[in-house]
Amino acid sequence: MAELPTENRRRLVLRVAVKTMGALALLATALMLLKSLPGSEPSARGGVAIISVADLAAGEVRLLQWQGKSVLILRRSDTMVAQLAAEEGRLLDPHSVRSTQPVAARNRARSLQPHYFVALAYGTDMGCPLEWLPEDRAPRGFRGWNGGFRETCGGSLYDPAGRVYRGQGAKRNLIVPPHRYISADQIEIGIQ
Repeated sequence: MAELPTENRRRLVLRVAVKTMGALALLATALMLLKSLPGSEPSARGGVAIISVADLAAGEVRLLQWQGKSVLILRRSDTMVAQLAAEEGRLLDPHSVRSTQPVAARNRARSLQPHYFVALAYGTDMGCPLEWLPEDRAPRGFRGWNGGFRETCGGSLYDPAGRVYRGQGAKRNLIVPPHRYISADQIEIGIQ
């Protein structure tokens, strides 16, 4: 058998290398997709997440992962809690009739304890991550901002109880996952 010329040998090696890299990239993509499917990680199979809120300051938001989703916990100040009633006239669903939350959180604060708010950290319009805007970072043109959440891509605004304001792209309040307090300063996400 005759030996390949140098140029043909280089082309063959290059083709084999490119095909190998393509196959490895395809395999890595397939593995990442399989890992992201619901139920593919241990916490998604009925798992729980426990978080301590002992060092959470008023007006501070903490994020954690639960079942492959980001969950936020906001510690509301006394002023925020007191202003929840004043916002109701500006909200689309102030009493959370069309919202998803545990039965025990069907109240004005949408929480089990008025100073702590727990919700999935995604807006209900486009499902984009949320950002916390404290009182001093009011959205442009919004009067009387008492702090709240903004969906990063759609811009929908929610009050400190995750209730959506009228005139936003979102038509539902933020989702409150099942949770409970296992002590005065520890919350367990994932338990009804």
